[in-house]
Amino acid sequence: MLEIKSTVLNLNTIEISACHGVYDFEKTKPQRFTIDISFKGNFDLAMTSDELQNTIDYGLVAQMIEEISKTHCHLIEHLTYKILVRLKAEFTQYEITVIVRKHTPQISPEISVTSTSFEARA
Repeated sequence: MLEIKSTVLNLNTIEISACHGVYDFEKTKPQRFTIDISFKGNFDLAMTSDELQNTIDYGLVAQMIEEISKTHCHLIEHLTYKILVRLKAEFTQYEITVIVRKHTPQISPEISVTSTSFEARA
């Protein structure tokens, strides 16, 4: 059997529409966010078994993000942190990186995307 030291599973461009931000209009007008998540770790069992229970369930991750995004956050950093904490509680064996992008935050014509990322080691 081929020896694989680690694998990274990327879930890219999970799109949500949510009300996050400091300004009054951001609290009532949904904005577009995209979220990228990377799980780094041992996926040997998933690769050899081809069974969902041995890997990351994308649907579950999407549900978690959708649920977290329902609660207003002033800062994108806080939203990112909340996502990371929830994912780490569920998927403890992986190193996780979360990137959140707020598209067209409407605070300056020169800013199109705001991004932040955090990492939690296994």
